[in-house]
Amino acid sequence: MTAAMIYFTGNAFDWAGLLLCASAGFVLCRQAGLFNIGIEGQIYAGGFCASAVMLALYNHVPAPLAFFCGVIVAAACGALLAALCGLFKKFTGANELITTFLLSASVIPLFDYLIGGPLRGTDGSLLAMQKLPPELVYMSILPPSNLNASFLAPPTITYFVHFFLYRTAAGYRLRLAGSAPAFARYGGIDPERFWVGSLAVSGACAGLAGFLMVAGTDGIAHQGFPAGLGWAAVAAGLIARNKPALLFPAAIFYAALKFTTGALLPGTGLSSSVFTLITGTALLLSTFNSWERR
Repeated sequence: MTAAMIYFTGNAFDWAGLLLCASAGFVLCRQAGLFNIGIEGQIYAGGFCASAVMLALYNHVPAPLAFFCGVIVAAACGALLAALCGLFKKFTGANELITTFLLSASVIPLFDYLIGGPLRGTDGSLLAMQKLPPELVYMSILPPSNLNASFLAPPTITYFVHFFLYRTAAGYRLRLAGSAPAFARYGGIDPERFWVGSLAVSGACAGLAGFLMVAGTDGIAHQGFPAGLGWAAVAAGLIARNKPALLFPAAIFYAALKFTTGALLPGTGLSSSVFTLITGTALLLSTFNSWERR
């Protein structure tokens, strides 16, 4: 296998893992009858806050403890952003489709400013925070690609989401409340009780994806590091028909499409817009009939 093939293959699997983590939360939200399209901002919040906390703690506590605190903070920050939208929906009737998008769009410029301004690192020319120490970064698996040990976490997260939805009574009630709220109320299940929790878990998955990006893929929190991962997670969830088990082939399909076109682009002489059109068409066709709530 050539170095170029290793590079593109490793990057594809790395990106598929990140996509799997973020889209697992989106799918759980859809099963509850909700639509979280603020995943991009939640990824940014998780990665940024985790990086800031780990850098602040690194010289004061053991590295494993700083790393663990980064994980918790990433999940908590993503969950907080999404849960706020659940509270808005529950107490004001605001549509979560709008509030998740607007809140995400509001925090992204704030993080851009902090990373490029007050918290910008002095160890490089990038608009980025200080690079994470090696003790706080996942071990590389397939150099020179970005694939690293964090690739093992997203399948586990997705499995737990699947187990909760299809193997627990609470998951059954959530799916029933999302797919048939009137029938759920007739059976004594209040769909509103799942709004805040479902959005919080969705945001936590997105925040963890942000953590995996800064502590695994990039090793640093730079401006715009989510790079469209949140929107890709929405597409992958729709491709998977909102079912966690189908996220595995959906994420691999999406990653293969993304990196295959990227690998082929230099040798064709075609504009990148052609490959964007091809990718968009393939995703559009694959998401037909995927808007059901189940």
